[in-house]
Amino acid sequence: MSIVAKPDVRDYLTREYREMDWSLTPLAPAGLRVAVQLDAGSGLDVEPETLAIIERAASLFADAGATVEPLAPFVGAEVLDGLVNFWRSRSYADLELLSEAERAAVLPFIVDWCSAGKDFTAAETVRNRNCSDEMARLTRLATAPYDLVLSPVTPVAAFPAEDPMPITDPLATMGHISFTVPYNMSGQPAVSIGAGIQADGRTVGLQIAGPIGSDDRLMRVAHWFETVRGAGAEVDWNAIP
Repeated sequence: MSIVAKPDVRDYLTREYREMDWSLTPLAPAGLRVAVQLDAGSGLDVEPETLAIIERAASLFADAGATVEPLAPFVGAEVLDGLVNFWRSRSYADLELLSEAERAAVLPFIVDWCSAGKDFTAAETVRNRNCSDEMARLTRLATAPYDLVLSPVTPVAAFPAEDPMPITDPLATMGHISFTVPYNMSGQPAVSIGAGIQADGRTVGLQIAGPIGSDDRLMRVAHWFETVRGAGAEVDWNAIP
């Protein structure tokens, strides 16, 4: 991390950060301000088992002395829709350059997904592109009061390997990315760490996000969580209504 975290002049998006402490020492969240987001405000509903596992994880942060409070949805569905529609247009621009032989090798679902962006006007494309900046603005604003933000990584556990996405309609919005994409757009670091196992054996990830430049703290907090979550982090599903 001490090497890959350094800026590189070949990437104009990189920036200088403070010197980070890439210690392997677990960092308990005592005294930290922690938000818990269980509803992204868009996309798929969170599965009950996933919800229970994330709530249990949040309780461990509270037990360790963190100030834990709920965080309401902060990115509307229309912003996610606009961003996804921009991605469709951008991807169609790449698809259009492929030869017939190359296009034949592309998964039909992806062809249909990209092609849904071919008819947006220039003005619509620009407005859709602006949803990236709006998502970044909303995310930084909503999370500014907190040292950490906890949420599911995805609202659903692993989907069938034969499916391209949890939602198999290529014209539908990508409803499984609502918790993760805000930090992709805002530039804030986020770590995914195993939080528990559903009754059918599928694993559930806890996302821990933080302010820009807090990557080293996130890694240490995630390591702490690994030490307290318990082996397998099983949940008693009979106790859940």
